[in-house]
Amino acid sequence: MPEDEHASETSHIGRMDQRERDRTERIEEELREELDGQQYPTNTAELSREYAETIVHLPRDTESLGDVFDRLAPDEYDSPQDAREAVLGELTGTAGFERGDDSEYNPERELDALEETEREEGKSELDVE
Repeated sequence: MPEDEHASETSHIGRMDQRERDRTERIEEELREELDGQQYPTNTAELSREYAETIVHLPRDTESLGDVFDRLAPDEYDSPQDAREAVLGELTGTAGFERGDDSEYNPERELDALEETEREEGKSELDVE
């Protein structure tokens, strides 16, 4: 690939990454405004009912915040941050360490680590046989 094409592709990927970060930040700000006013602790069912009519604007779609909570496993949220991180993880898959704050929760990070451990254990068992 010629250098100019590579630079153009790299620039395009950089712009796509920036748009993704901007979109995630916008969603996070919307969630902060919505969820900070709730009384905590609360749970998924209560938040689903409360936000059944509140629309979240996504790049290719819109849906109610209540629908997002309906997709989540039943859970108890002790703070607005807990609820925000659950929704961000569902909508964008980007929360926690990837966003620069390792105190935030991202269930995908746990699943990735579990899958890696299972793969390593599987390899060890094959080595023994």
